[in-house]
Order: sequence, then structure tokens, then C-alpha cells
Amino acid sequence: MSDILMDLHAHYKAVRARLNAGPPPKPPEPVAPPPPPPPPPLTVMAAELKPAVLLHGLKCISEVKHKILPVLQRHRMNWAEASGKSQKWKHTECRFEIYAVLNAHGWSLSQIGRLCGDRDHTTVLSGINRFIKKNMTQEQLDLCKEFNMRPVVYCVEWVRMREARNGIA
Repeated sequence: MSDILMDLHAHYKAVRARLNAGPPPKPPEPVAPPPPPPPPPLTVMAAELKPAVLLHGLKCISEVKHKILPVLQRHRMNWAEASGKSQKWKHTECRFEIYAVLNAHGWSLSQIGRLCGDRDHTTVLSGINRFIKKNMTQEQLDLCKEFNMRPVVYCVEWVRMREARNGIA
């Protein structure tokens, strides 16, 4: 049979089916697979992660890793995210706290910059100042000046104690 004749035959069948039983049945629609479940909240993911996963990629001595790990856990972030190039506030806030913790424990600005993704010492200094400004009041800064104490040391301990108090309550 020719193509035209086959088309007419198919058309005739469709018209006859419509007259006898209503419209022809619709072909079944393809079933889309269900969407993947949403990822668990960041708090659940970070709680499940082991310290080795959080610190993956951090190349330094274990003493420093023990200082950085609580910051990463508190911010629910791994080292790759914290030391990356992202400028989102959640990443920079974590990065600033890491800068402050390391500086409070005697690291120079250049050393911190090299560890945290080859950043300039002025970037590290700016991050430390922003961390101090966010977490300390003017009275606390005056108190540090009166007792000749570095504000970064006071601020790091203040934040650590505040988080410990909030974790217990």
C-alpha cells in the first residue's frame, strides 16, 4: 500500500472509533521520576560529619586543626567551604573567626593568609577587625585597653564562653 492510502486507512479507523465509542484514547503520558529528596538541613549534615571530613584538605599540624575544628563545627561548614573564594556572609563570618582564633594563638597575619587560601595579610587584618567589631562592645574594647590586653584574645575567649553557655542552656 502506498503511504497516502495508509494515511487514509488510519484516518478512517480513527473516525470510525470516534463515532462508535467517543474520542480515541489518549496515549499515556510519560511518567517522570519523582524529584530527589531535598538535602538535609545543614545542621544535620554537619552533625553527621566526622572531624576528618570537616578538616579534609587542611594541611597543618594537628594542634592548629584542634583550634579550627570547633569553629567549623559551630558554623556547620567544612574547610573547603570556609577557605574558599565565596563572599557569602556565612562563609566570610566563619573565615573571620578562624583568622581571629589563629591570631589569638600567635599566628602572624601572613601565615594565616597562606593557610586560608593564599589571602593577603591586609585581608586577614580586615577580617579580624570585623570579627572584633561584630562581637565586642565599646565597653569591652575599653576594658582591653585598660588592662593592656589584645582585643582579639579577649574576643575569641568571649565568643567561646558564650557558645559554651548557649550550648548548655
